[in-house]
Amino acid sequence: SNSTTTLSPETPKEPSSTEGSNSTTTLSPETPEEPSSTEGSNSTTTLSPETPKEPSSTEGPNSTTTLSPETPEEPSSTEGPTSTTTLSPVTPKEPSSTEGSNSTTTLSPETPEEPSSTEGSNSTTTLSPVTPEEPSSTEGSNSTTTLSPETPKEPSSTEGSNSTTTLSPETPKEPSSTEGSNSTTTLSPETPKEPSSTEGSNSTTTLSPETPKEPSSTEGSNSTTTLSPETPKEPSSTEGSNSTTTLSPETPKEPSSTEGSNSTTTLSPETPKEPSSTEGSNSTTTLSPETPEEPSSTEGSNSTTTLSPETPEEPSSTEGPNSTTTLSPETPKEPSSTEGSNSTTTLSPETPEEPSSTEGPNSTTTLSPETPEE
Repeated sequence: SNSTTTLSPETPKEPSSTEGSNSTTTLSPETPEEPSSTEGSNSTTTLSPETPKEPSSTEGPNSTTTLSPETPEEPSSTEGPTSTTTLSPVTPKEPSSTEGSNSTTTLSPETPEEPSSTEGSNSTTTLSPVTPEEPSSTEGSNSTTTLSPETPKEPSSTEGSNSTTTLSPETPKEPSSTEGSNSTTTLSPETPKEPSSTEGSNSTTTLSPETPKEPSSTEGSNSTTTLSPETPKEPSSTEGSNSTTTLSPETPKEPSSTEGSNSTTTLSPETPKEPSSTEGSNSTTTLSPETPEEPSSTEGSNSTTTLSPETPEEPSSTEGPNSTTTLSPETPKEPSSTEGSNSTTTLSPETPEEPSSTEGPNSTTTLSPETPEE
C-alpha cells in the first residue's frame, strides 16, 4: 500500500523491484547495469548511477553510512545499533564534522574506491560515486539505499532522527542530504546545479552546493542546519518548529513547493505553457511544459502538484503547518519542494536542472536531470 515505482532511465538494463508497504523504487540512471532490489516495509531503493562500480549496502538500527567517493581505497564496515562509520580517504580537502546521537557517518573523500557496508534495521546508505557499476541492495524495514553517481565531488549526508551531519566540501557539485524517518532523497544528475533536501519529522536539511550564493540556515526543535557552499553570498534564516528551508541556487528559474499529506509532485516538461493550480483533497495537477511561465502551487490533503516548466521565472511557495520555505535564487530553473507524509516527488525532465526537496515521513525525492531522454 502507498507504494510508488518510478523508472526514468536512459538505458537501464536491470530495473529494481521493491516489495513491502509504503515502499518506493526509483530508477533514474543513464546506463545502470545492475539496479538494486529492496525488500521490507517502508523501504526505499534508488538507483540513479551512470556507471557506479561499487555501491554499498547498509543495514542496522539507526545507522547511517555515506559513500561519496571518487576512488576511495579504504572503505569501512560497521555493524550494530547506534554505529558510526567514517571514511575520509585518499585526498579529502575539507573534512566534515558530524554531531548527533544514534549514529553519524561522514565520508568526504576524493578518491575512495571501496564503499562501506553497514548491517541492521533502520539503516540508510548513500552512494554518490563516479563510476559505480554495481548498485547496492538493501533489505530490512525502514531501509534506504541511494546511488547518485557520475561525478559527485561532494559527499552526501544522510540523517536519521535527532542526528546531525555536516558536509563542508571544496567544490561540491551534487551533495544530497536526507533527513527524517523513512525518508529518501536521490540526486543522480550529470551536473546537477541544484541539490535537493528531503526532510522528515523535526528534521532540517540545507544544501548549498557548487557556489551557492545564498545558503540558508534553519532553526527549530531537533533541527539540523548544514551550510556547505563554496562562496555563498546571501544566506537566509528560517525559524519555527518542524520548518524547512531549501536553497537551490545557481540557475533555477522556477521552483515550486507543494504541501499536503500523501502529495505527489511530477515534473515532465517539454513545452507546456500553461501550468494549472489545483486545491482541495485528492486533487491532481499536471504540468508538462517546456516553457511554462506560470508555476502553480497546490494546497490541501492528498493533493498533487506538477510543475515541469523549463524557464518559469515565477517560483511559488506554499505554507502550512510543517511548512517549507524555498529559496531558489540566482536563476533557478525548476526546483520543487513537496511536503507531506508518504509523499513522492519525481523529476525526470529532458534537461532539468531542477532539484526538488521533499518533506515528510516515508517521503521520497528523485532527481534524474541533466539530459535524461526518458
